[in-house]
Formats: sequence, structure tokens, C-alpha cells
Amino acid sequence: MKEFLKSRQQIIAANIKQARTDKNLTSAFVALGIKMSLENYHKLELGQTELTLNCLFKIAAVLDVNILELIENDPLLIQLSNHDHQQDRNIA
Repeated sequence: MKEFLKSRQQIIAANIKQARTDKNLTSAFVALGIKMSLENYHKLELGQTELTLNCLFKIAAVLDVNILELIENDPLLIQLSNHDHQQDRNIA
């Protein structure tokens, strides 16, 4: 179980870094946006520090991405999430 969690943490860290570089943002920009030291943010992107759910939401907001892109980079999950959000907007 511990190995599974460690591998998930590394996948999420890689997804965060990929999303950041895709948007041509610096790690310093994201670190500032989530109010984290640059050193700690680097450790986060390397998967060397534990990522809280609160921090993950903050990173998704700064990167302006759906949180599912960071958690699972699975196009089907992202599509389903976007569909659910669209339905929520149509109800409101």
C-alpha cells in the first residue's frame, strides 16, 4: 500500500510539473500563487513531499486547470468531470 501511495504521489507531482510547463509558467510563479517557498514547491514537483488536498486545489487554481488533470491525467475522467460541471451550470 505504501508503494502504491508513493507512486501516486510521483504521478501527481509529474502531472503538476507538466501542466505548469505546458502553460509556460515558472515554478516561482506557482509557488508564490500558493504561498509556498520555492524550495518546498520544488520538492513537491519532485514528489519528495506529501501533497495535501488543499494544496492540490490551490495549485489547480493557479494553473487554471481541472483538478482531475493533476490527479489522473485521464482524458475520460476529465471529460466526465467537465460534463458534470456543465450539467450543474444548466441547472442553476
